[in-house]
Amino acid sequence: MKFIRKILVTILLIAAFVVGAAAGDMLDLDLLPLDKATYDIEILKEQITEISEMATLEYRYSGKATYDGGSLQLFGKNVPFTAKSMIVYYEGIVKLGSDLSGIEIEPGEGRNQIIVTIPHSKILSHEIDEDTWEVLDVKNGLFNRVTLEDNGEFVKKQKKAREKEIKKGDLPKQADEKMVSQLTGFLTMAYPDIEVEVKFK
Repeated sequence: MKFIRKILVTILLIAAFVVGAAAGDMLDLDLLPLDKATYDIEILKEQITEISEMATLEYRYSGKATYDGGSLQLFGKNVPFTAKSMIVYYEGIVKLGSDLSGIEIEPGEGRNQIIVTIPHSKILSHEIDEDTWEVLDVKNGLFNRVTLEDNGEFVKKQKKAREKEIKKGDLPKQADEKMVSQLTGFLTMAYPDIEVEVKFK
């Protein structure tokens, strides 16, 4: 049990050091010797709850999108010449990874085997690069212009649509695979004699 507590300390320290790391990056970590990791595990978990999300995959994308603001309405009908719309180009960055605050560790069947259970990967952050946001075409209607509020709502809708596509695609699975590889690599580097099995809940 004491050994498993040390393992958990190691994983949580790793999460604190490598939060935000992109997939494929080579990480140069100088881990503290475990005999110096004297933190109480519950206190340590509480301290790093806010930084315990470990990103393993970074996805960059770009694209064009059309905003249709519609026309002003009068008696349930469109008022002529009041339609507004715009076409924009933008780029975004999405980071996927796992929340390690809910990590579980238990002994395996073998003497030197441990089983690490973590949540499946999810979208940790999603940002639109404002410097790339470019309005390619805009059409303002009579008494119905494209506003900053329209622009802000359009950004939110584009992010939700992109995130929906990502969740249905293969990226979460790729992030899970990266997480297994990184956790296994870190732990076997710190404990060369142990056998690590990573599971998802």
